[in-house]
Amino acid sequence: MESKILFTGTSSGRTSLTRHHSSFLIYTQNGIHLVDCGDGISRALLSQNVDITTLSSIIISHFHADHLCGLPLLLTQMKMRKRTKEIKIFVFEGEQNNLHNFIRSTYLFINRLPYKVDVIGYDADKKFFPDESLSVIPAANSHLEKYRGASPDGSLSFYCASFLFEINGKRVHYSGDIGNPGDLDLFITSEPDILITEFAHIKAEDLFAFAKQFPGRIYITHYADEDAESLKIQMRGTPIESAAQIKILTDGDIIKL
Repeated sequence: MESKILFTGTSSGRTSLTRHHSSFLIYTQNGIHLVDCGDGISRALLSQNVDITTLSSIIISHFHADHLCGLPLLLTQMKMRKRTKEIKIFVFEGEQNNLHNFIRSTYLFINRLPYKVDVIGYDADKKFFPDESLSVIPAANSHLEKYRGASPDGSLSFYCASFLFEINGKRVHYSGDIGNPGDLDLFITSEPDILITEFAHIKAEDLFAFAKQFPGRIYITHYADEDAESLKIQMRGTPIESAAQIKILTDGDIIKL
């Protein structure tokens, strides 16, 4: 299988009529892995002709609705399409119970599905392997820090992950949602070849400043429809060497690895 990343959703948390919420598939020699699954993920995969019965795993960055709430229906669609293969769901270890409760609250019972669902907790900063040819290192970013204290019972972890994926020797930093420009530097010592960054929570000038010292390619996702044109205009006003390494993604775009 050709190693690549297929973007099944590039919109921000604001729902779009032309693009789905942020999600993508990582294709490796050994499997197909979905990163995040917000509202409409089943339709997003269907629109890209993805057979959901072939997915190997689902990797969740954090619990905002545009990154998670499509999960129960996706699992239901797998049942309706006669899936029998096990599916692994990777989630921060502090949110495993919350994930089980969320799925169960939709009256979907994992133990009654015709396929095995294995919910696996990943540890902060510790590498895990969704398959033999894909390694993932999660690192906490600051996206959810502003909400700390809003859950006095301590049931929420307030953990939001950025990920460093390694596929075929290529290192891909996926920012996930971030809280400030400093989050773009989380994996800088690992020298990523590619940065996939959101654009809903960062200013263009901060991204362009980062691009000046980042030697690899930068791909922009997770942006609202109304931000796309203004971003293009701002890119035309940046130095050529910065703008040339940046691409704005849309649903269906592919990065070959």
